[in-house]
Amino acid sequence: MLKKKIAILLAALLAFGAAGCSAPETPSAEPDSSSAVQSQEPQSGDESTEEPASTQEGGLTVEEIQSAPVTDEDLFAREETDGGIAVTSFTGSGEIIVVPDTIEGQPVVALDDGVFQGESGIKGVVIPETVTALGEDLFLNCPDLEAVAILGDVEEFPSDMFYECPSLQDVMIPDSVKTIGAYAFYHCKSLTEVTLPGSLQEISDYAFCGTGLAQVEIPEGVTAIWGGAFSDCASLETCVIPASVETIFPNAFDGSDGVSIQAEAGSAAETFAKENGLA
Repeated sequence: MLKKKIAILLAALLAFGAAGCSAPETPSAEPDSSSAVQSQEPQSGDESTEEPASTQEGGLTVEEIQSAPVTDEDLFAREETDGGIAVTSFTGSGEIIVVPDTIEGQPVVALDDGVFQGESGIKGVVIPETVTALGEDLFLNCPDLEAVAILGDVEEFPSDMFYECPSLQDVMIPDSVKTIGAYAFYHCKSLTEVTLPGSLQEISDYAFCGTGLAQVEIPEGVTAIWGGAFSDCASLETCVIPASVETIFPNAFDGSDGVSIQAEAGSAAETFAKENGLA
């Protein structure tokens, strides 16, 4: 555990040394706070022997990785928790990892903090429907990660979930997600598009800072866009913001110089856009 904490601190120091996103001192601190893909569930118990090749020049997709066989349950460290099993770490290797829905006959209901943190070589991960809780730093500093399919009804993408995952291109965000945590997609430079679910209510500090997004549509129901949420997005051209958004922090789009905000007349978003020259 001590080694993991030291690794996190070193990674954060290196990231901020090179980052253009201005950030608070504590990356993981959050304010008070989908793409629809056909599920092709593999059978639990099958060991991972073959992995699908990418059919997209840019990398794997969430649809492709769902056809991969389930990874051997013995490669997951775990502990009992309320309702089943929590995975605490991954001890194997491979390009496509499919988390089993049961381990030792009990449902896998949670992935703890940093389960895949710092893993190189992993390109795709499938998280089963049984999982409803995800830990912080889950994929922090995974340089080769391209696609992640999350099939369960999770309500939060926690802090630093995909922090510094430069190859990430395709993520399934379930319709149950209410909060995208601080730094969740920080510096995911290959992430050029994302579908935000209608369940979403809050986009936290620096959630999409430094991503490759070209356009974003904020769903009705979101009430707050926090500081730096879409800052330093050099490719961002359009952001559609509904009238439900009542709070937009002044630096939410800092460094995203080419963005144009589309908002309803008389809304807080329209006022923000006009005051900041983003209309």
